[in-house]
Amino acid sequence: MACFHFKGGTVMLNSFLDAKVLTTLGSTLGLVLLDLLLGIILSIKQGNFDVRKLPQFLTSGVLPYVGSLLVFVLFAGSLPAITAIFYTSAATVVAKFLVDIKDKLIGLNLDRTPK
Repeated sequence: MACFHFKGGTVMLNSFLDAKVLTTLGSTLGLVLLDLLLGIILSIKQGNFDVRKLPQFLTSGVLPYVGSLLVFVLFAGSLPAITAIFYTSAATVVAKFLVDIKDKLIGLNLDRTPK
């Protein structure tokens, strides 16, 4: 449970955010993290992993998705329209990363069944 502490007390993140919004955010961020880890594993397997390129990839391929969703989450409780935009954005991010994860799993060739 996320909490923000300040001089006057503590505000729990889930006290002003809908549980569905937090669940959607957590699931979406989990897929983003899984895609990132699979990408690192795949690039190591292919022999082209370069740790020096990781910060550039994070700023161009991960943080825009995470940052935009977090901004929508902060305002999701204030306006129903922003909540709708959050869910729509999360759905498109989930679709994108599910396809990317599928492609990376195919690239890892985890299928060990005899042919």
